[in-house]
Amino acid sequence: MTDLLIVAATLVLLVSVVLPLLARPRHRDGRRIRCIRSLKQIGLDFRMWSNHHNDQFPWMVTTNQGGTLEFAGSTTVFLHFQAASNELSTPKILSCRCDTSKVATNDFSAFDNQNLGYFIGLTSDQSDPQAILSDDHNLMTNGVVLGSGVFRLTTNTVMGWTKVIHPGVGNIILSDGSAQQTTSGALQLQLQRSGLEVNRFAVP
Repeated sequence: MTDLLIVAATLVLLVSVVLPLLARPRHRDGRRIRCIRSLKQIGLDFRMWSNHHNDQFPWMVTTNQGGTLEFAGSTTVFLHFQAASNELSTPKILSCRCDTSKVATNDFSAFDNQNLGYFIGLTSDQSDPQAILSDDHNLMTNGVVLGSGVFRLTTNTVMGWTKVIHPGVGNIILSDGSAQQTTSGALQLQLQRSGLEVNRFAVP
């Protein structure tokens, strides 16, 4: 009888521990997965665009040829994505559902920085597959949160993620079109892995 009571008490304890874990909402993980999928699509679309423009991304091509070179030093970051609108299925994928500071839209004609959740790596190049092409805009460098603007970052710059979108992590696209989730430490390593002494990032 004692053995049965012990078994029953153990089962009750297990159920009380396991059920709350199973009941936890998984919506944040789902949104992270959708964010990675969107970034993979964005990376592929930029690669497709560059294949029609001598392996160059929009910010490397003059506006006379459909690019955004003349705006590479400005804060109108959305123009780089708008230039690739023929490849991008919808601007809705250009903001993460976890990013409450941005408003998703389905209309490229009304698309601007308020609808854009990702920055552009202006020094990314197809010849350097490890260069950072784009990622979440919630960056900080040397402990300071980056606002909108164009920033020059060296390999000595300490980069990291703020906690406003994906707590403790962020999502990046590389020049080879691949997308991945990274910690602040992994982001720092990726900056060094690109081999570029200076990176220029345009943040919306």
